[in-house]
Amino acid sequence: MSDDVWTGVRERVLRIAEQPGADEIFGARGHGFRLGSVMSEEQLQALESDLGSELPAGYRGFLLQVGRGGAGPGYGLMTPAPGADGWQWIGSGLKYPAQQTAAEFAGRPFAAEGLQGELTALEAQEPAPDAFADDDEFRRAHAAWHAQYEEMYDDQEAGAVFLSE
Repeated sequence: MSDDVWTGVRERVLRIAEQPGADEIFGARGHGFRLGSVMSEEQLQALESDLGSELPAGYRGFLLQVGRGGAGPGYGLMTPAPGADGWQWIGSGLKYPAQQTAAEFAGRPFAAEGLQGELTALEAQEPAPDAFADDDEFRRAHAAWHAQYEEMYDDQEAGAVFLSE
């Protein structure tokens, strides 16, 4: 992807906030069409080093020329930021599973396609309240099912970096 595709995008996004009705666009009240600062090449290289992988050229260009998060589709774009445990993508209450850093999560094998069938089968096994003698028994069964579902769901997204909610 050519770097010139991002020329002027930052300025156009920032100008949207000035347009009548801009605050009525879904998500705008949260991100306000603000963008994070652009990243330096050194910051981007530190991020990629932490991830153990180079980011796609289009996303690299976006981070270098438009911004590192903020205004975007829906609730906006996650913001890559260095932290005590390595780089994280911050925004919308995003949490990586099992206290993993973004780099640990992104570094796991990507298995989304292989797990989809298993996840669909597990969804069909969700306990129904009328199948149990009492509410406590149902709550225990549902809690066990939900824990298994969450673990499998997290595994499905392993190997990914969340850019937007």
